[in-house]
Amino acid sequence: MDAGSTGGEESDDRSASSDDGEQPVGTVDATAMLPFDSAASTARADAAIEAAGVGHVVVDDEGGLCVDGIRIQSKRNRELPDGEQDKIHETLCEHVSKLARRVRDMEGALATVGAAVQPFITNGGMCELPSAQAAAAAAPPAAAAQCTTLSLLASADDASPVSPVSTAPTAAAAFVLAPNHPNSYLNRVRMRVETWANKKLVVSKGGILNCPADSDFPHRVRWENGGLPPTLWVETHPRKLCLALTLRITIGGDDVQCKDEATILYHANAMLPKDRPKLTELKFVCYLVYGSAADGYDPAARPKTSTERPLFKHPDACLTTYNGKHVSAFFHTEANKQPVTAHHAALQNGRIVFKDLCFADKMLSSNVADGGDGGWRLCIRATHPVLNNMLNFSVLTPVFYTGRRVRAVKPKKEKAQPTAEEEGGEDGDEEGDEEGQDIRED
Repeated sequence: MDAGSTGGEESDDRSASSDDGEQPVGTVDATAMLPFDSAASTARADAAIEAAGVGHVVVDDEGGLCVDGIRIQSKRNRELPDGEQDKIHETLCEHVSKLARRVRDMEGALATVGAAVQPFITNGGMCELPSAQAAAAAAPPAAAAQCTTLSLLASADDASPVSPVSTAPTAAAAFVLAPNHPNSYLNRVRMRVETWANKKLVVSKGGILNCPADSDFPHRVRWENGGLPPTLWVETHPRKLCLALTLRITIGGDDVQCKDEATILYHANAMLPKDRPKLTELKFVCYLVYGSAADGYDPAARPKTSTERPLFKHPDACLTTYNGKHVSAFFHTEANKQPVTAHHAALQNGRIVFKDLCFADKMLSSNVADGGDGGWRLCIRATHPVLNNMLNFSVLTPVFYTGRRVRAVKPKKEKAQPTAEEEGGEDGDEEGDEEGQDIRED
């Protein structure tokens, strides 16, 4: 792999560091500062939640309107100063202007529809199109329930709140709740990957850092050649991995651990259909996705391999035989056993811990076929039917790479300036260049 890839530096030997808890010392490379922030993977949820509140309106028959957090009463409050009155007037004028434009657009759309159905006029009367309410009433019970639920959501892919009426059910998609949703408390919760690398680390040139405990995530953080930032490494079978996460909530401006499982369950269960049983605990699932994945919702983000379309240079890598078929097995799987595709864990005291994750021994970043850099992520999502597609109840780990035995990379030697004789055509010494290559697995 080229210098732009971090895959392919596994070795049959252990790290050059003799003690797993000892960090190498030496000259600090300026590019080797490693400030990982696992909360960055919730940025999409934060953006969607913020977008859901923009242009948001709350209608109160007694208190009037609340537009973007500004209270507009039915009568002018004479006690307010002129500046506050002007601000309220500007907000109301802007909101009414938006509504007027929307009404104009809807009238234009209705005119277009009327022209389109004109050819179908029969017996001197025009066929009436069903109203949105009639369409929702005519939908099957399950579809109608879905329309009602989606009408209270703000889509992650649309900066504006979802229309109050949905004329047809749509496929489930990642979402956040609108601010006026009765269960919008759920928007306040975030997930965070707890990793020892989630802080500013300094990796010396040619150095490697080892996890404090044998199964912490990641196993190692290594300096790379080619000016690349330090990378996270996880070793494959037989070495195991323990992945821990916490639920976080902001209280008074402080980010604290959320241990109130009962309140989360209350709001999540309140959104279930009446005929669905209420869940009594929160469970989470962990599965593998490509390192380039933006989230874990797209099925295409989950790697697959087969004999016809192998993901690795060795076509049989990460394949196992089950029920007479060759199936993908990225996690370690015993022969003739059903392959493990995901791990499950329950929330306990604000923590989610996935124990004994173990990648297949042939799942090597250096073995990924052309077109991939060998990077991976783990996606963790809530399994509750309501929370499963909520953006803030899903999180990705930082990108990591996999190797059988990962040890430090030898820094490349800088080539000396050629002398006049060398420029004249004499063979140069290539031994130093060979010695400076990354250690690769045969």
